[in-house]
Amino acid sequence: MTGPQVAGFAYLQGIALNKGVFSRAIVMPMWALLLMTMVLPAAWFYLRPQAHENGVCQNCGYDLRATPDRCPECGCVPLHTKKADDVPADSV
Repeated sequence: MTGPQVAGFAYLQGIALNKGVFSRAIVMPMWALLLMTMVLPAAWFYLRPQAHENGVCQNCGYDLRATPDRCPECGCVPLHTKKADDVPADSV
């Protein structure tokens, strides 16, 4: 016996010929399976924290608050680090 079939989806149920075993199956197109499995990776890709924030390494995303001159993880030197000399005198 077959159930309703809509847009490539189907619910099948029936009795198999050997030993009277009852069976059920759900049929779906491959694009639907791909779409369902790509939801979490796509959400992670769009909602992940950006590595280009201040205070993190531009190369690997390591937190540079303790070592602002060089990344201890990958050895990359930041393009610009905020130092006490960079602050304008009239803003103090």
